[in-house]
Amino acid sequence: VVSSDTKLKRAKKLCQKYKYAVLDKTAKSFVFEVSALKKEIDDFALSRRLTEIIPETHGLFIGNSIPVRAVDMLGSGKGAGIPTGLNRGASGIDGLIASACGYSSGLQRPVSLLIGDLSAMHDLNSFKLLADSPEPVLVVLLNNNGGGIFSFLPVVRQTDIFETFFATPHSNDFMSVAKIFGLNYFRPHSISTFVEDFIVKNNGNCNGNGSDLRTNALS
Repeated sequence: VVSSDTKLKRAKKLCQKYKYAVLDKTAKSFVFEVSALKKEIDDFALSRRLTEIIPETHGLFIGNSIPVRAVDMLGSGKGAGIPTGLNRGASGIDGLIASACGYSSGLQRPVSLLIGDLSAMHDLNSFKLLADSPEPVLVVLLNNNGGGIFSFLPVVRQTDIFETFFATPHSNDFMSVAKIFGLNYFRPHSISTFVEDFIVKNNGNCNGNGSDLRTNALS
């Protein structure tokens, strides 16, 4: 269990790194705002915004690595009270899309999945499950071009091995994968356009939607 003090220290470091403003510095409440000058999408601001706009009729499934840490540290307490699930322990990043589809089936309600790009690449065959899901599953895919979480760890200083074995950069997007399985695909270029797409698609109750968000949280 991570203490509130530890969470606050981590949150402050994120604020310094990504130029967020800490509005409430108490251990019980972390409130952040993103600079109006910050036009690009980043993993943390997007994750927070998602927690504010998910409909109360949905569930939320959170991917490992950056997504779960972003929601834990920066998620809003202002959103709807919804069922939330995630895989932890030895499960790693494998099978997260399949897990989200199973979670949706068990809840018998739509689910939004917040997932990273490497996690999605490790579960490409489950895009078929998205297409066949009886309930809509919307994939919010944070594409930061590799293993972004490792940039927070001491190994980042091992410059001779970091890029090849930890960051593992790639240039892939998921448009072609979505096309293969007949899924709706969107690539918003700002958080505001993401919000618009997310709300519209949820109102339309489309099955198998996906947003591939090019983020630069670690640049």
